[in-house]
Amino acid sequence: DIFWDAVGGSFAAKVFPHMANFGRVIMVGNLGNYSNLQEPASIPMLDLAITLKELTIFGFNVHRYYHLWESARECLTRLAKEDKIQAHEHVVEGFECIPDVFVDQIEGATQGKVIV
Repeated sequence: DIFWDAVGGSFAAKVFPHMANFGRVIMVGNLGNYSNLQEPASIPMLDLAITLKELTIFGFNVHRYYHLWESARECLTRLAKEDKIQAHEHVVEGFECIPDVFVDQIEGATQGKVIV
């Protein structure tokens, strides 16, 4: 079990009890708390699930790799020019399609960026 978490807060609290034993959590953001930075949710509400499931939680911050950005940009640019990597876009017309598009993303029906 791997949970890539960009939301945190109460959303993560709902997911942790359903994780497999020894599951891994990669925390890349905390969207659930950005609107309430004065009183962010605390970890103690998750203690029991983390302990019982023996979860490993790893925080990831892209700024740790800032020194590699320029070389990565150069490498990715070269790979794109050589058609070894491509950007995938899925375009859907109509605001009313948003719920279906969201479900498709969760189910893995689309790849890359989705534009409504």
